[in-house]
Amino acid sequence: MSFIRQEFKTKLLARGFEMAARHSKLFRKSEPTEFVNFYIVLTQKVSNFLLRKVFIYKYGEITMVTQITSAVQPRIAVIDVFNDKTVDIDGFKGNDISHGKIIVRFLREGLPNAEISKFSVPGFDNRTEKRRKEYAQALENHLQYLVSQAKSGKKYDAVNISLATLSTYRDEEGETPANVKSRCELIKSNLSKMDEHSRDIGRCIALIEVLSNLGTKVYIAAGNENTEKYNIFNVAKGAINVGALNKDRTKEENSCDNSLVNRWVRGVFPVTKTDDGIDFTGDGTTDIDYFDLSGVSVWKDKLSHKEVKERVSLNGLMNSMSGTSFAVPTAIVEDFKNLR
Repeated sequence: MSFIRQEFKTKLLARGFEMAARHSKLFRKSEPTEFVNFYIVLTQKVSNFLLRKVFIYKYGEITMVTQITSAVQPRIAVIDVFNDKTVDIDGFKGNDISHGKIIVRFLREGLPNAEISKFSVPGFDNRTEKRRKEYAQALENHLQYLVSQAKSGKKYDAVNISLATLSTYRDEEGETPANVKSRCELIKSNLSKMDEHSRDIGRCIALIEVLSNLGTKVYIAAGNENTEKYNIFNVAKGAINVGALNKDRTKEENSCDNSLVNRWVRGVFPVTKTDDGIDFTGDGTTDIDYFDLSGVSVWKDKLSHKEVKERVSLNGLMNSMSGTSFAVPTAIVEDFKNLR
């Protein structure tokens, strides 16, 4: 946030100005003091910035003493699995948190004032046709909505897709990690000629491209199959395909690594204990309360957080939150954190 002091006075009719200010939704009036009768704050959205003008009424005049300019935090859509707990953190039987909630936590910590909308899809299960259909249909519906928002002037600044539909390389056609990018149009064309699920995925890819053309940044996980497979969504033109790095900036060993990946950021974060729970984003704050863990919930109302902390062994915890899923929100935070 930057402060631009302006040393000029604007003589206005106090009553007229106050009446105008009262029509603003963002109007604040102070309690009268010996020196200042009241102050008024008017906020105006200009492009991507909030312009706050602070006026003080004193001695029959209104003086604009400060003009504060601060960036509007971005609108971010997260398409992920929110309705099912799919990630086991404490190593006990039973999962502890949804994949989507982890992604949102990374975004919230990096961009605390961002407007984040959650769009849930069912967990992808390649073993059943019904589940594949539900997954693809939900994804397509959410992308269609985001396109409609963009066309109506309400576009999201970024879309986080930490999902992957993995495809094997077509060895018989000479397809390799190095040349897969050059085959994007052919891959999309082939999807339209394959089974129903492939056609569904093809429509989702087309919508991602529309979103990108409308000015929304679409960030997609590269997947975690090293050089064995690639995320089919990465063939979407204009997508920001994110691979995972270790803390030392080396490539994470399981991250998909191919010519489609056009962004590399950190995707490995240590899982540690705090006084109240577990930190999985690496900043030392509590991301999930001890009593929300499947292996600890039985102690709720029986033990204090301190007592639980002593009993929870890091040996049973995940070593780290690792993968391209978590690199995606990291990339979004990097791109938008300076808009403050």
